Amino acid sequence: MKAKLISITGPTGPRLDLVSAASSARVRTTITGASTLQVRLPKDQLTAALDTALTAEAAGRRWSLAAIRRAGDTVHLVYEDAVIAALRNQTDRIMWQVALPAADIITRFCTEAGVPVDIDPVVGEVHIEGAGRSLLAETDSWREISALAARIGGRAFSDGRRLIVARDIARLAGDAVRITSSRGRVRSDIDFALDRGQVEARATFTVDTEWDVEAGHPVDLHGTGPADGRWLVAEWTRDLPLAGTGRVRLTRPRTIGE
Repeated sequence: MKAKLISITGPTGPRLDLVSAASSARVRTTITGASTLQVRLPKDQLTAALDTALTAEAAGRRWSLAAIRRAGDTVHLVYEDAVIAALRNQTDRIMWQVALPAADIITRFCTEAGVPVDIDPVVGEVHIEGAGRSLLAETDSWREISALAARIGGRAFSDGRRLIVARDIARLAGDAVRITSSRGRVRSDIDFALDRGQVEARATFTVDTEWDVEAGHPVDLHGTGPADGRWLVAEWTRDLPLAGTGRVRLTRPRTIGE
């Protein structure tokens, strides 16, 4: 693997040159849950110091170690987006019994974790009563914000720099990238499924791994017939180093009959 694509460090500095040691690495950015960096290593690269390799930098994001697994001759490292990890680390009991705007609750959680946040004004104005983290610490700020966002018609995700809490319809209204099947960095036909019985429609296609439209951004499909129009990038998966192709999944509210 090429140099400088992945840099992993521990409390006292660099611990492992994953660039030369890794047999594979994959980045998955998403608006559902936490984005992840997965790295596979030969077992002889697992050292006593590796369990202190707490953070990584790759694909323009910072990552925090979430899991280490060994299966036969392979060691699997799973890192999650550092913004989400910072919120997961906040587990102390806190509760607000009075009704507060959702924006106030989310902002307090994020300030506590040192995380910048961007909140959809419509979502933020909804008042919530009895929000917080429980006494027994079986929850954390990330879980609470995710549940709160879903409860009031939005979703929470990280773009690698900040937490975003917004409705899909608000994200769809942003500046969109126009794309067409098998044109430019789109390397395949755009497959789609529109179904009245499903809450969301889906579309998928293959792109060059240098395609830079991240999860959470709107795109405008052209030349697909009934799937033409605005979609959100829901997931974007590619291998490192950036060579070959990756897979993109789109989402939008169902539109048949609307």
